Amino acid sequence: DGNLLAAGKWLLSKYDDYGRPFSSGLHTGANPDPNNAALTYSEQHTATTYGTSGINLGKVTGSQTWMPGNTSIARTFTYDAVTGRMLTDNGPNHLTNNSGSDNYTFTYDYAGNRLTETCAHKTSTASATLTLATRNTYDHAGRSNALYHKINTNAERQLASYAYDFR
Repeated sequence: DGNLLAAGKWLLSKYDDYGRPFSSGLHTGANPDPNNAALTYSEQHTATTYGTSGINLGKVTGSQTWMPGNTSIARTFTYDAVTGRMLTDNGPNHLTNNSGSDNYTFTYDYAGNRLTETCAHKTSTASATLTLATRNTYDHAGRSNALYHKINTNAERQLASYAYDFR
């Protein structure tokens, strides 16, 4: 990138022995040697962890993302060891100057359809938690047939209902 080169920065990705990316970021300074294992980032952007044994061998088990120009972690994701589906997505709320948080949890059925999504939202570290829960139901063919929403402890409301033509 010509703009990065002019600023003396290099965008790098590091790979493990299997050719999988496990981190990326910016290096400031002289042209970096990509074979140097001790090479460090002046600004890290991503980090990925892979399972090392058993059923999660080689599967992504977690990842972290940083916002460019920021040293705090923007998002952290965890994945199911068996299916690889995202289980959690946690991080600061970008609208509140990173003083709040948005923490999501997900559940799935055996077909991989998302059954629930729950978001615990805080506008600041001292604020009360707003919990938003979404629930989906599916028909025998795996098609969405209803969508429900719930805020905190209020009653769950049906937002949508879907019908299909079986002809």
